Amino acid sequence: MTTRHHFARYCLRPLGSREQVTVFAIAVGLFVYPIIKADYSYYDDASRVLFLGDDFWRLQGRLFMELVQTMASFSTHSIDVFPLTLFLVLPVLVAAMVSLCRHYFPQPCLLDTQVVMPILYTPFILAILNYQYDGPMVVLGMCCVIFAVTFNDERRGLKWVVSGILLAASAGLYQTTVQIFVGLCCIDCIRAIDEGAPFRSVLRVLIERVMQLVLGLFLYYISAFQLYTSTRGSLARPDGTWWELLRWRAGSVFEACALFVTDGNRWLFVAAGIVMGAGLATLMWSVLSCRRSLAERCLLALLCLVALAVTVIAVPGPLLVIDDFSLGPRTLIALSCVCVLGFYFARKVLWALHPMLTGLLIIPLFGMLSFSYAYGRVLVAEKTFETSIVYSVSHDLASNSQLRMVKDFYLLPSRPYQRWVPGSVTAVMEAMPAIKFVLTLPQMTTPERFPMMGITNVTGGSWEAFMTLSHETAPEPIVNNRFYDIVRIGDVGFIQLKAPEGSGRYKYVW
Repeated sequence: MTTRHHFARYCLRPLGSREQVTVFAIAVGLFVYPIIKADYSYYDDASRVLFLGDDFWRLQGRLFMELVQTMASFSTHSIDVFPLTLFLVLPVLVAAMVSLCRHYFPQPCLLDTQVVMPILYTPFILAILNYQYDGPMVVLGMCCVIFAVTFNDERRGLKWVVSGILLAASAGLYQTTVQIFVGLCCIDCIRAIDEGAPFRSVLRVLIERVMQLVLGLFLYYISAFQLYTSTRGSLARPDGTWWELLRWRAGSVFEACALFVTDGNRWLFVAAGIVMGAGLATLMWSVLSCRRSLAERCLLALLCLVALAVTVIAVPGPLLVIDDFSLGPRTLIALSCVCVLGFYFARKVLWALHPMLTGLLIIPLFGMLSFSYAYGRVLVAEKTFETSIVYSVSHDLASNSQLRMVKDFYLLPSRPYQRWVPGSVTAVMEAMPAIKFVLTLPQMTTPERFPMMGITNVTGGSWEAFMTLSHETAPEPIVNNRFYDIVRIGDVGFIQLKAPEGSGRYKYVW
């Protein structure tokens, strides 16, 4: 037997339990390594370290996030122990991915594991892993959702209760993870139709999932949600019609996702779209041509299309209708379900052509892995740049005799309000514009960074307050730097961040 046949036999044979765990452990480790290596404390993390802000989570309905953090730190406060929390969560994530793989393929081979990988291998998950406090807890919430989908028991009541409790826990960790549950349930619906299940059976499973979701949300409502005081979830009040608002917001979400398509990978998206579209077309043809009544075939086809639409809508989810339209990668993590569904359709077509062709799914997975490592290098460059800015400002505040007499300093954002990135990553962000969207840093630095340099009298300020004070008293310029100015008005100081003119690119060429 040739080496090629040995390799094909190895890829297509069923994996044992230990082998499945090993495959997903390697995949998870490779994907999160750049984040751990960068060790970049995000701006939210800096404020939580200063104030140990337990109420920040509690008042946003994320009580369970606070509880897990305090348990991990063995303290009554949420002390930053990163990356310990991530290390504790990663084995749970591996177990969840193994569980989901077995849910889709009772005896998965090595190539089957690729279908499940996008549940983690999506750039938006990278954005949430940035947060050293929130990131591991969101991953834990995702695990709860996956286990809620894969948990199975002959006792229907126990199945509902366990799934409901897991969903309540996931919502109490991070509400957006519930959208992943909706997406995974839609994938299960499409899978059941693809496997030839009758309409009544598919409908019964959907009703069970809806009841589990209702039970989970009810348990969340009577527990962690009782502490919710944030106004983020209030319903939007559009100036025009709801249709115009929804169309604009859906367009914004599409534009954010389209950032990942570049000249270098456009061919991959086109090829993937063709293969996935062929998988969907094959499914629809098999449904419409099967030996069933016309009514049942039409209902199954309609149910398949509805499930596909709901999977896509679940990506932005409530973001389309709430007042606070804070579009960011954290709010779009349910895109992983769309990717899993796309991989499922692609596998269906490739397996029909030749089982070994499913190995081509490694190409988009490797592309996502490449994005992770490029993003990790950008985090390192951003960390270096931000540290230098904070050090420079701190040195001026500590060494300048005129500034040492100032009681309070207010950090003002750059005008015009735009990000300026160091030259080492300018070319990278031009080649991969999605990195800039995933990074989501508001400005060069934040006031919470200065205490690590011993400067404790810097806080955030507004241009409105500055203009009010400067209208009465002319500001006295003290420091004029390329990246910031420091001025004084009486006993109050203002640190004005700048967006330097010109390109941040390195000016010399080879």
